[in-house]
Amino acid sequence: MLASTSYPGKFTLSELQLVHDAIVGEELDKRNFRRKVTQRDLLKPLKERRHTGRKPAQLFSLSFAAEAF
Repeated sequence: MLASTSYPGKFTLSELQLVHDAIVGEELDKRNFRRKVTQRDLLKPLKERRHTGRKPAQLFSLSFAAEAF
């Protein structure tokens, strides 16, 4: 419930990791975080990208299962 009420509708995995790391209080390895997050059905990939640097980052939203969690 915390994630669905305090996070915008669209976000990158890097933005999600920044929030996760701030809440947990430690940095998780980028590859491990992405693997763990994408293996669960908590995120829905969108057909949109955000220009954040050299390569546009894919945007995600919370899936229905994550919002109910």
